Amino acid sequence: MLEAFDQLQVRPHQKVVVIHRCHGALEDRRNVYLLVGADSTTYPQRWNPHQLANVFRVIYRLGLINRYDIVWGYSDLAGFVGTLLGASGSATGWYHSLRLWSREKWQPRSGGRQANPRYFVAPLLSSVQRETEALDVARSNLAETVFPDPNELSMLLENAPYGAADAWQQHLNAMARLHASTPRSGDVATQLQDFQTRVGTAIKLFEHLKTEGIVLSGQYPTALATLRESIDTFAELENL
Repeated sequence: MLEAFDQLQVRPHQKVVVIHRCHGALEDRRNVYLLVGADSTTYPQRWNPHQLANVFRVIYRLGLINRYDIVWGYSDLAGFVGTLLGASGSATGWYHSLRLWSREKWQPRSGGRQANPRYFVAPLLSSVQRETEALDVARSNLAETVFPDPNELSMLLENAPYGAADAWQQHLNAMARLHASTPRSGDVATQLQDFQTRVGTAIKLFEHLKTEGIVLSGQYPTALATLRESIDTFAELENL
C-alpha cells in the first residue's frame, strides 16, 4: 500500500494522508478507511489542488483498479467526488469539525464558540451562512434559480427558528440527496465530466448573484475552482 503513496508523492509523514487498513470478518476483502489531514479546523476546508488530485489518484488506483473497499471519512463534498472515482463510500458529519480531519480537534484547548448555522445550497454546491447568505438569496430576484424547489424556498422565507441541530440535519440530508440523485454510469470520465459541468454552473451562479448585488463569501467559488482544478489534474495524470 505504501507503494501507492510513493508513486503519487503523497506520504504519511507529510501529514496529508493517513490510511488505516481494517481486517474484517471476510478474509477475502480488503478494506481501507481513508483520512486526509487538514492544516486547520476552518470550514469549509481549504485544499491544495495538487494534493487533492493525488488523493483522488490514491482512491482511483486502490479502489477502482485494485478493488479495495475504500471509505473516505471526514470528507464532505470532496468525498462525494471520491465515490465517482472508486470509493465505496464517504462520510461527513454533524459538526463542521466532523466534515474535515485535523489533529487540532483532538488537542486540548479552551474557549471557542458555537459556529453559525449553515445551509447547504445544492445549485451552489456550498454550505453557506444561513442567516446572512441563504436568506439574502431567498429574498432576491434569483431566489427561484438558486432554490428551484418551491417548498424549500417557502420554508426559508418563513424564517422559522433555525439552530445548530437544524443546520446539521439539513446538511446531512442535502449530501444524501446529492449522492442519491447522481447517475452512476460506471464510466469515470463521463461521471467527472458531468460533475465538472455542475461545478461550472455553480461558479457562474455565484458570479450572477454578485452582479445582482448579492455578495456571498468568496471562499465558496474559490473552493469550487480548487475542486475543479484538482479533478482536471487527476484526469490529465490518469489519461482520462
